[in-house]
Amino acid sequence: MPCFDLSFSSMVYYIQEMKFSITMQWDTEPTGHAPVDVTLSEAEGGVTMSVKAPFFNDPAAPSTPPGSATWKLWDYEGTLKVT
Repeated sequence: MPCFDLSFSSMVYYIQEMKFSITMQWDTEPTGHAPVDVTLSEAEGGVTMSVKAPFFNDPAAPSTPPGSATWKLWDYEGTLKVT
């Protein structure tokens, strides 16, 4: 009978990037729009998270000042302005 040594104790695996694509809602129903693509990649001293997703532009921004608590914040889309 053949014998295989599957010991990997001396090997180190280094993952530089992980990609995820969200195509279904929590209840396994299709999202009905283009997938949301999330990429985690190495960065000096940490991890970079990139998200590519449709922008629906709804609803209007909350009236609370930036940085303050906002009830049901998950109902709002976020935008990032890079200068």
